[in-house]
Amino acid sequence: MILYEFDQKTHDKIMYEDGREDGRENERITNIKSIMQKLGMSAQKAMDILNITPSEQTKYLPQLQN
Repeated sequence: MILYEFDQKTHDKIMYEDGREDGRENERITNIKSIMQKLGMSAQKAMDILNITPSEQTKYLPQLQN
């Protein structure tokens, strides 16, 4: 038998934080795509304008090449 204590408040907090992070990422991708379309820039240049770090850029590139 496995015994563990489930803490609903901690679970809810983790789920809330995960949702917020997903929302921020979606908003960032939307902003990058908007700059690309409206200003005719590459994904790389749009991310540079938004001061997105190189490590984050590699995370977003696959989603921008659709």
